[in-house]
Amino acid sequence: MTLNLSKEIYQKPSVLEAMKDYEKLARIQFGEADHYWNLYFFETRYDMQKTVSEFENYLIGIEQ
Repeated sequence: MTLNLSKEIYQKPSVLEAMKDYEKLARIQFGEADHYWNLYFFETRYDMQKTVSEFENYLIGIEQ
């Protein structure tokens, strides 16, 4: 599953921090396009959709 995050909203250091914090819950690969950070989720410990949703919520908390 892919999560595309706007570079205008999310800072790269925050995304990388959240990825590190989630390393026990999912294998996440980082990619980049013109206006987006692309995160590819694999092998999640829990439901894939729920994990991605919770990751995004966690990232929002980091950004604040």
